[in-house]
Amino acid sequence: MHEGLRDLLDEYCESLARVRKLIRRAKANGWEADLKTLYGMEKDLEWTIEYMVTGYPPLQSTGPYRRAVPVDPQKVLVWFSSPPPSPLLPVEQVRRKILAALDILSPQEKEAYLMVVGEGLSYKEAAEIMGVKRATVQSYVERAKVKISKRCAIQQKHKGEREIAAASTTREEVFRDGNQEDTGRAN
Repeated sequence: MHEGLRDLLDEYCESLARVRKLIRRAKANGWEADLKTLYGMEKDLEWTIEYMVTGYPPLQSTGPYRRAVPVDPQKVLVWFSSPPPSPLLPVEQVRRKILAALDILSPQEKEAYLMVVGEGLSYKEAAEIMGVKRATVQSYVERAKVKISKRCAIQQKHKGEREIAAASTTREEVFRDGNQEDTGRAN
């Protein structure tokens, strides 16, 4: 906290202590007319002190702002400027995509790929299970990775082309009834 602000905060705390002392004295002496003013001063001082300490205005208990939550404006800007997260695919769709990617592999490539990549076995362990050499398993896995990456690249390309085709519309599609050739002109 800045030194000047710290001094000001100390003065407000001292003023609050004096006002509370006056409230006790007013209650003891029966000064009902002064109590309302003193309670207002106490409330204002508490509000100001809380604002100075937290850096945010205290929440109001009445009115339209009673549910206000202080938020850093920079975080709000970042949150609203970023695109919304894409929804997660259901498990069944993910499973189908994985099976479709594995269908392009030969049986040996699929078996080697699932053991090494899917189950985390070493090339040597997979080779022992399959009854082939370690280098053979390694080549199966490398070929499988190349095939899968090519398939994913092709699917992404086709997905982009489908999105472009879906987004492009012709003038005839926009003005189907033929009477609205130019929406900019007044009739």
